[in-house]
Amino acid sequence: MKQLKAGMLLGILSMVILLVCACGKQAVVASQQGGQQVKVEEKVLRVGTSGRSLPMSYKNDKQQLDGYDVEVMLEIAKRIGYKVEWTTGEFSGLFGMLDADKIDTIANQVETSNQRKEKYLFSAPYVYSGSQLAVKKGNESIKSLEDLKGKKIAVGLGTNKEQFLRKFDTDKKVSMSIVTYEDPSGIVYDVANGRVDAYIVDGASGLIKIEVSGLPLELVGKPFEDYIIAHPFVKNEKNKELVELFNKAIEEMAKDGTLSKLSMKHLKQDVTKKK
Repeated sequence: MKQLKAGMLLGILSMVILLVCACGKQAVVASQQGGQQVKVEEKVLRVGTSGRSLPMSYKNDKQQLDGYDVEVMLEIAKRIGYKVEWTTGEFSGLFGMLDADKIDTIANQVETSNQRKEKYLFSAPYVYSGSQLAVKKGNESIKSLEDLKGKKIAVGLGTNKEQFLRKFDTDKKVSMSIVTYEDPSGIVYDVANGRVDAYIVDGASGLIKIEVSGLPLELVGKPFEDYIIAHPFVKNEKNKELVELFNKAIEEMAKDGTLSKLSMKHLKQDVTKKK
């Protein structure tokens, strides 16, 4: 009887070890023989995000990370057999974490650019949109970038939008005042209260931000810059393989409708296809 029980226990423990291995979760399981411990390492993807960029990456009512960027990352990780370990921080500091190998990639509206592509590997895009100006309702003085002469315009610190504005006004013909924000969630309030005159927002999330804020804001003019979002990685051989896995997962998600479904859920429009 004792041998039978011991055999059953050993069988159960063996099944637990197999299940843990199959799920890729980190665990320490004690075996029957001599109390030995078997370590099973999980595959962890360290992802940086701000948690402050509605509707892409934010904290929901349960104080859990939510949003389009977050759900896309979780789905990719599931498909390639990784568990996500989130690190939150100011957007301006996320690339520093990436360079210092504190995170593997970023899921936070990271726009691709030629400058960034020189330094980083990028996954396939999962958002195609365009930048637009947002102003307080009733502000008829701003319809285009040229109308920003002498005005204050807000942008998130370290974003492509900041770099775009600085290049646009290199010769100071427009002479706008660029106000940068570590926490971009406060920009909408400053525009509504007249502390700044306008801000640049991507068309993909701009309408949602305005709707959720309940503030008297509106988008004006036409999109003036391509806005393409992807996941950045430090350039090395290991990450080349990881990017290939990401690309395969993103391609599958596009084909089976997962990307479009998540986009409609969080953005109320499909921004997953190249215009």
